Amino acid sequence: MAQSVVYADLKFAAGPSSTVPDDDDSPYENVPLGPVTAEPIPDWQVTRSLQDTSREHTAEQGRLSQELRAREQSLEQTQLELAWARGELQRAWHNGNITQLELDSRNAELGHTQQKLAVLQEEMQVVQGRLNTSESTVSSLRACMNTVSLQREECVGTNFAKLDLTKQPAGLHHKFCPTKPVAFYNGATE
Repeated sequence: MAQSVVYADLKFAAGPSSTVPDDDDSPYENVPLGPVTAEPIPDWQVTRSLQDTSREHTAEQGRLSQELRAREQSLEQTQLELAWARGELQRAWHNGNITQLELDSRNAELGHTQQKLAVLQEEMQVVQGRLNTSESTVSSLRACMNTVSLQREECVGTNFAKLDLTKQPAGLHHKFCPTKPVAFYNGATE
């Protein structure tokens, strides 16, 4: 703070130096000698200083409050986003578990279907073998049926009694009928 005493030391020109000191030339003649005491600060200055400090404190507190509110809002927003992400993660996890269960169920069904298919393929091979045997037998019978000269004992199981074998030329029998007799018993060939 400023003192209420103002000192001025003005010297304009240096004159001839005198050997006797002149009391009139001393700039400090009206100043009492001794230490200068500090005067108390007036109340209005103290009040103004406190008001300025209070305003600065209030402004800083307002700025910090706004910053705190902004950070709290950001934290709330982050917490909402985190809760949403957790919900999405749980839904995805649940859906993944359901999908895995469905996949396991479908794999089990596929395994059963493949087993059934293997059994059916074996049955089909057996039926195919029987069909091939039947086709072979049918082709042998067709050869016998198409033959004009048949002898009854060579195609057992077929009624050829009504055929007149005497009118057929000799040698046709051996050309169209197998030399081994074919017999049928319950659909199986020998």
